[in-house]
Amino acid sequence: MGAAEAIGKNPLAAGRFVPEIARDRETFDHLVRASSDYKADQLWGWGESRRLLGWEPMRYVLPRSEGDPVPVSLETRKLPIGGRLALMTVPRPLPNRDAVQSLSRSLLDIGKAIGAIAVTLVADFPGSEHPGLADEMAAAGMVPSSLVRPRMRTIIVELSNDADTLFQSMSYGTRRDARKAMRSGVSVRRADDEGSMATFCELYAEMCAQKGLPGFPLAFFQRIWKELVLPGDLRLFLAEHDGRPIGGTIVACEPHGYLMAFSAHRRERPDVGASRLLEWEIIRDAKSRNLRYYDLGGIPFESADDGVRVQQEGKGQVFWKAGFGGTLTDSVGSFDLVVNPVMYSMLRLFRAGELYQKLKRLTGKRWL
Repeated sequence: MGAAEAIGKNPLAAGRFVPEIARDRETFDHLVRASSDYKADQLWGWGESRRLLGWEPMRYVLPRSEGDPVPVSLETRKLPIGGRLALMTVPRPLPNRDAVQSLSRSLLDIGKAIGAIAVTLVADFPGSEHPGLADEMAAAGMVPSSLVRPRMRTIIVELSNDADTLFQSMSYGTRRDARKAMRSGVSVRRADDEGSMATFCELYAEMCAQKGLPGFPLAFFQRIWKELVLPGDLRLFLAEHDGRPIGGTIVACEPHGYLMAFSAHRRERPDVGASRLLEWEIIRDAKSRNLRYYDLGGIPFESADDGVRVQQEGKGQVFWKAGFGGTLTDSVGSFDLVVNPVMYSMLRLFRAGELYQKLKRLTGKRWL
């Protein structure tokens, strides 16, 4: 029996959005894009790409009594202790508390039907744009996530000013390095061919090896290229010096801006400043397309209490991103909708234990 059959077909029973399995890619993506604030990871192609990392995409459409149906894309995977974890990006907009409550009840039904321990909802959009949403999610029975980072921060570069003002708003060191890269002959180009994606994968693998991170296989980036770069949902930019690739960034194309999805830079001696010029050229590209922002992606919440301290530390990813003159922004965060309380307690203990860390090191898998 499929999830939809297990859930039932009684329209809007008990205030629920009654889930229906989505089977048509074009229709599903049309519903996603109908939102003025959708995320690329809600699209059909993102789930197909994540299959290669051990996640199984499940897509549903939640009919409503008024307005368009709500498309929901879940990624699930079996866990070593049994049961499944389900992960989803919160669809936007959720207009009121009733909508959050209805979504919660529908996801609880889906979670039970697929044998999930919990459904983790990631609301990675600015809390200032959705005041009270965290309280509404808590009122709907969700708890701050114990499975992924519960609180998130990002740095967002607003693009309302002209290019000269944007450049001057960057830190002195960032401007200096960008100018040095220009003088050194570093070039930046947008690339949409498969060979360029393979080049980026090499850069990314090299960076991960240096930092001791598990990284992603070439097949994943090849699928990303096919499913998302070719249709224009992601864009790849490469920086080259003397004909040699030394950096790359993949951005997700949102309705009103760019979001940094993946970035990799080769350690050069001497450093010609390519990483700063690469991001500056992406800012210029976004500005030329009349986009509103460039979101530089997540940073550890606890490492960035205020912009002044970040600038004073003078090192690391947070410092590098802060140099582009953006605003430190708190996201709503991540929440767990617990489906099986006993297994959820066991999962929390497993994740906190040494066995989980050993499994992650031995298999190279991000289990959670």
